[in-house]
Amino acid sequence: MNDLDTMYTDATCYESETTDPKLLSEGIEKAYVIMCALSAKLNLHRPRTKYLDVEKANLSYRKQRRHTQVQTRKLTRRLLNLLGKILKERRRMERENAGMEELLTSRQKSDIEIITRMYRQKKNHFENDDPRESVKDRIVSISKPYVRPIVRGKEVKSVEFGAKCNNILVDGLSFIEKLSFNAFNEGTSAALPEDAPGALRCGCEESRCRCRLCRQHQQGILQGERDTEFVHEAGAVRPS
Repeated sequence: MNDLDTMYTDATCYESETTDPKLLSEGIEKAYVIMCALSAKLNLHRPRTKYLDVEKANLSYRKQRRHTQVQTRKLTRRLLNLLGKILKERRRMERENAGMEELLTSRQKSDIEIITRMYRQKKNHFENDDPRESVKDRIVSISKPYVRPIVRGKEVKSVEFGAKCNNILVDGLSFIEKLSFNAFNEGTSAALPEDAPGALRCGCEESRCRCRLCRQHQQGILQGERDTEFVHEAGAVRPS
């Protein structure tokens, strides 16, 4: 292998299919089916909800090509109220009927737990009324609760959903330096260790290069900065 002193790094996102636009509707459908199944097994009257009315309103909303902010908030409020009512009725049935949890499968228990967490996140986000609010461990898919939104800042798609990966290219060979479903700063993930000899330089091999890394190295202020981001297109090299 040649050129072992030169390293190129770049981050990408392996996207996964998510159901974020229909997340509340999917949660309502799953929770409603579980509630109806429990009512049938326990020989109880099915609790009254406005499931059919809300579903008609949701279908009418999705058929429209454009939506105003008032329409979106109105439908979101109705979906949140319906989902909260279904979860409340299920908890009431659980308190009144001992051993009801044994009637649920492991998949149904997992779905109920994820739907409850998602409902709390959506409820708090809706009440705060801040579209730029950052939600910690935000759930964007019930079937894949580990998927997180990754802000990439691209012009076409600013947010991607999936695993973020930082790749390193050395002499034509690509290595995965870090893979995570949570967002991270790829600029500091491949930093040199504390005891690495020499300073970090850019790989342009130009004595008059004026990039930030070269200017800092020429000024002699890079000796203690081991977590500097790789800002030059040529990557970063460690001088021999």
